[in-house]
Amino acid sequence: MGLEEHELQEWVHRVARGQASRRQFMRTMLGLGLSGPLLADLLASAAPAAAQGTPGAPQAFTPIRRGSGGKLRLLS
Repeated sequence: MGLEEHELQEWVHRVARGQASRRQFMRTMLGLGLSGPLLADLLASAAPAAAQGTPGAPQAFTPIRRGSGGKLRLLS
């Protein structure tokens, strides 16, 4: 079974739109004989990776003014 260029482009667009997962894309394309670096390059150019939000994670500490984080202690 071969893969036409338009079919490959359609797969990449489906991943970019969220209709197919990256894992599903990689498994399918590797199964067809395409290389990992080629696939990573295709995905990077079409759908940049983004971290998922974690709603339960605490917010990062933001000091009110410079140096207001407390005393810095070093281990000796």
